[in-house]
Amino acid sequence: MKAEQLEKILDGVTGVRKEGAAWHFAEETELTLHLALASEVLTVARVSRYERAGDLAAVETHAGDRYHFLGETIAIVKIGGASRRSPKTGAGFR
Repeated sequence: MKAEQLEKILDGVTGVRKEGAAWHFAEETELTLHLALASEVLTVARVSRYERAGDLAAVETHAGDRYHFLGETIAIVKIGGASRRSPKTGAGFR
């Protein structure tokens, strides 16, 4: 995906702020990138920071993992809202 296309997508997302060349994502934004590699698709979930410099891109997750790759390998951008999961409930046994 070209940088201009990705930036156009990110401009309309709530919980996203841009600082210089880096994009920062709030944890409740739930951004996931799917990277099209030569023989497989790599999924990078819970992205907290995205930065692109020329052909290269760097992504950091909320778990602290960091990935470096060619920016053109981004195939799909998945954006979820705040989690709608119900609070943890048990079976009632204590």
